[in-house]
Amino acid sequence: MKKRMLLLAIVGLLAIACSAQAVTTGSVSQQLYGQFNQIAAPMIPFDPNPRNVVVPSGVFGGWQGLLVSDYAQWLEPTSQSLVSFPNDWDNFPNVLMGDGYLCWTDAEMGIPTALLQYDGVDISDTEAWLSLPGMTGSNGGWHYVGVPYLATKGCLFYDIVVTDGTESHTMMDFILNGTDWMSLTFIGLDAPSQSVIGIPDSGDYLVGGQMYLVETYKNNLALILPLPTDL
Repeated sequence: MKKRMLLLAIVGLLAIACSAQAVTTGSVSQQLYGQFNQIAAPMIPFDPNPRNVVVPSGVFGGWQGLLVSDYAQWLEPTSQSLVSFPNDWDNFPNVLMGDGYLCWTDAEMGIPTALLQYDGVDISDTEAWLSLPGMTGSNGGWHYVGVPYLATKGCLFYDIVVTDGTESHTMMDFILNGTDWMSLTFIGLDAPSQSVIGIPDSGDYLVGGQMYLVETYKNNLALILPLPTDL
């Protein structure tokens, strides 16, 4: 009963945040491939606890390789340190909106391996605000930025807004006028071919369910992703 009430509370809060728009719940599947994968949660999971191995509740529940040699890594941006799962079982954080993960599966390159399946809330009708805090006591740093939309959706790179709380600029503004806030390339990965993808050089959209490496040169920035479109 307590779990059911918690799920209802999550849905209720999301409904308020989406300004009375309909909240869509459902199930999602994410395919991992042999070797490296850069992923993010394409829906907000009802149960964000990565230690829940129940399918379909747990995000990593169907990933049997985690018990052998596979792993997922999360980058803690304020210390620039990597936290691995399952090796650092207790300190790996909940799977949250906008967080990205570097995942390794010990299989031949490009071979479909684990299939992640879980239930959650689709927020594809909502602009996502993602924090880029940078390293404490330094100027910026690397971030694992996750795109919290379905894999069939994409966000136009040039319309992404970057803000420091006082000023706001689009990525197109930065491309045209230059910037000392951040890198103008977001680094993605095509998992089946293990090919690095540089956005916008290799494409105009950030793809839902994917993680991109983003480097900032200034602390306490935020990305505002535009409403995604169908790819």
